[in-house]
Amino acid sequence: MISARTFAKRYAAAAGTLVSIPAFASAAYAYNEYRNTPEDQISKHHTIQSIYYQSLTNLFMSKLGSMAIQKFDAACQDAVHVNETLLLKLLSRCQDTAYGKDHNLASIKSREEFRTQHPITTHDHYQPYIDRVYQGEENVMFPETPRMIGTTSGTSGTQKLIPVPPLQRRIFFTRGIAITFDALQKGVTHPTNSALKWPNLQKSCKLMHEPHFTYTNSNAKSNTDSNANSNANTNTSKGKRIRVGPTSSRPSDNKGLLQLYTTPEAAFEIQ
Repeated sequence: MISARTFAKRYAAAAGTLVSIPAFASAAYAYNEYRNTPEDQISKHHTIQSIYYQSLTNLFMSKLGSMAIQKFDAACQDAVHVNETLLLKLLSRCQDTAYGKDHNLASIKSREEFRTQHPITTHDHYQPYIDRVYQGEENVMFPETPRMIGTTSGTSGTQKLIPVPPLQRRIFFTRGIAITFDALQKGVTHPTNSALKWPNLQKSCKLMHEPHFTYTNSNAKSNTDSNANSNANTNTSKGKRIRVGPTSSRPSDNKGLLQLYTTPEAAFEIQ
């Protein structure tokens, strides 16, 4: 019978192996990327840590992008059915919300019924529901609490508000950014002293800044909001406060990605 001490040692050794093998493998991959990438495709601003980070980021995004485009291509083979299935799924998801009940979304069983029962709308159609979301009412336009309330630029007239569900960010990343990354990987060409290998280890210049946000039930602006995560809604005596502002990418969304840019971190603090 194995003693507790022997079992603990074996367990620790097995755990160490499970941790060390991926660590060594990823380090070897990063080193191989560095050795085999032409000098004109390696940023002079890199450190060992940032080369390692960018190598793994490129690998992850390449695989994610490849899977995303395969799913997209497969969906395009039967686009009508796929789109109708998605439509009905979204209607089912929101059928018990205030908007869903007012417009009887539960009764819609096909895209033709949707076109008949829910004609094309404008932003004004949704304004009363957006006002209710802004006042803190839940389950109005979608079942979850909004991640934030996005604002448009206002270039076409007055600035408009758009409640943003938590689902939006995941879909945007996995089915938008990932596919764009795959397209760049397969389509970018430029003169080099060797065969093009993209994604390479060049850093890019990123122009973004921390915007000022307002919050529902409050006229006070935040500072840079740099310590708030992307889902940050705060609670007060008046109820839940939802962040209101632009939905574009900002430095504090993922500070780890700042290593991929030549822009110094201090530049992102400019307001």
